[in-house]
Amino acid sequence: LLGMNDLDYPRSQRTPAFDLMAQRPHLGDRSRRDDDRYLFIEALLSARTHIAFSWVGRDQQDNSPLPPSVVVSELRDYINRGWSADRGVKEQTAAESLTVEYPLQPFSRLCFSGNPKTASYASEWLPGPPTSLVSAGYSGSGFLQGPLPLLSEADPCQQVDLSRLVRFWNHPVRFFLEQRMGLRSRYNDEVLPETEAFALDHLQKYVLSREILRRQCQSKENKSQQAGPPLYRMQAAGHLPGGRFGHILYQEMEHNTAVLVKALEPITQKRVDPEEINLRVEDIRLTGQLSSLYRTGRITFRPATLKAGDCLKLWIHHLVLLLQSPATVQPVSIHAALDEMVSFQEVEQPEKELATLIRFFQQGETEPLHFYPKTSYAWAKARSEAAAWNAARRTWYTNFYRGEEEDPAYEIALRAQEPLDQQFAELAELFHPVMNCMKKL
Repeated sequence: LLGMNDLDYPRSQRTPAFDLMAQRPHLGDRSRRDDDRYLFIEALLSARTHIAFSWVGRDQQDNSPLPPSVVVSELRDYINRGWSADRGVKEQTAAESLTVEYPLQPFSRLCFSGNPKTASYASEWLPGPPTSLVSAGYSGSGFLQGPLPLLSEADPCQQVDLSRLVRFWNHPVRFFLEQRMGLRSRYNDEVLPETEAFALDHLQKYVLSREILRRQCQSKENKSQQAGPPLYRMQAAGHLPGGRFGHILYQEMEHNTAVLVKALEPITQKRVDPEEINLRVEDIRLTGQLSSLYRTGRITFRPATLKAGDCLKLWIHHLVLLLQSPATVQPVSIHAALDEMVSFQEVEQPEKELATLIRFFQQGETEPLHFYPKTSYAWAKARSEAAAWNAARRTWYTNFYRGEEEDPAYEIALRAQEPLDQQFAELAELFHPVMNCMKKL
């Protein structure tokens, strides 16, 4: 019998004020509370070998003990009067010896303390590390006890794909969790809003701005095929608020992207076909494809403010562009954002810089690197060591604004570790050649 709580069973019946029968009761009138007591006796008499009762025994707010239903309390009193507890159990009544108190949460350590009455067999809630992760180097205090073995001992990552390298440096810790450990968690659960939205968040604005920018670029290239604005289609799909609110947001995003298109128009006139990459960087072969090529160089754009990941992505592609040296493309890389345009031109030793990034990429496939793009960029921009550490702490930790530490990937991989350590400082110095060669247009 489940739910035998004090205030739930037997059920109490509240009669309305106009019920004359309740005001003058007679013998034989039906009572819901008496009916429930009779049903309890029927269930008790119907049991043959076993019967179990369950109730909420602890308060959810202060964890104070709660009594069971009055019928269960009477049954416990009857058991205490008729039987006694085992001789080996001191200061415990017969009813208490028959009562089992289960923990509130399935991951409680009481479920794995060895008590057969509360034992759990769910391995996912086991406090100690599973056997599969112990063999991979898992430690109970941290995520990893040491670096994982290389994927191939005989040929350790001798061939690296360019897109894989760029994706790694965009978020090294998340790349390690997804590609090496197979942890692909849903960072944002899709929940339908309860109210109508009259504004868009940053991600929604970016997605819609990218769609508007794509259509504006297509209309510039194909002037004879002018497509209508996607305003009404976006509103019909639910991507924009309805009515005048959606018109105002669309006009604002269209104005911002139009400024970006106007800045890109002089340098994106003559497009060049993508280049197939097959480079030898020291003892490593780098393969892939170099796209977004024009006669004026490699041009990329994004309808958002300039981020640390944009600079690092542009830097990697620029190093590859210098080593590949296409005959019809100038050795220049430009990235246009909503707030500024940056470019790379000459680099003294592009092969050495690219080899350093690839070596750390190989290390990042065996352990989580303490490289966090946003925090590392803030550290590298500071002019002194003290200012660098202060800038890193302000960017990493959450104060008035959300810090980079709240990323779920960091919460998993950096468990029981100091994130801003000496390895972080060494890896953050990778931004120094990036900022030395980067110029604002």
